[in-house]
Amino acid sequence: MACGEELLIFDYTPKLKIVGTHHALNDSDKKTLELLVDQSDFVALEWDEFRAEKEGLEVYIRVSKKKKGYYPEDNTYYARRIDIIFEELLGEVCNRDVIEGAKLSGRNVEENEFTLCQNLCREKRKNVYLVDIPELVLMDQLFAFSTKQKLLAIINLKFFKRFTYALDNLLLEERENYMLNEIEKYEGPINELKRKGILVVGYTHAENYLSKLKNNVLDGDSE
Repeated sequence: MACGEELLIFDYTPKLKIVGTHHALNDSDKKTLELLVDQSDFVALEWDEFRAEKEGLEVYIRVSKKKKGYYPEDNTYYARRIDIIFEELLGEVCNRDVIEGAKLSGRNVEENEFTLCQNLCREKRKNVYLVDIPELVLMDQLFAFSTKQKLLAIINLKFFKRFTYALDNLLLEERENYMLNEIEKYEGPINELKRKGILVVGYTHAENYLSKLKNNVLDGDSE
């Protein structure tokens, strides 16, 4: 993640811009995002209803041999011990990158682009879509990894601070495809959009979308 950089903004299709952010904000980011919202008919966010509802509230993750999954009555996700170690290490690596990047770039980690964009859309009466894989579904998928996959991921996260292929595929590629598919449910085929929109995602997601876009252009030129 290029945390010291400005927002990464580019046209993914003629009607859809991708906006790569740092999960922390400075004044320049806020002004840019407000301008982009003003210029758009809809805004799609790398967020989901559960995270939006629980923002600022901690979801507890506890060990249990009998219970499994999320129990809303006590706001707790129950899992095996290996799953909790796995989740804690993953969160530690991801949060470290955000915090270190914010320190280097002077951004505020107490403010995030998703809350800002939601509030702007309400004020300006713009359509806003939360298009990420729901967090609880994502946790179910992560914890469904085989024990071998989890141990390999734990070793790579703890000692090398990097994702395994399985993690990379789920947390990046599958989510990136999912978000585009969700936009299509609301607005129609991505390449045939009638209205202008933006998709606001983390910087790494934006880099991946840009790489795919460039590869598609190169593939088209070579045909």
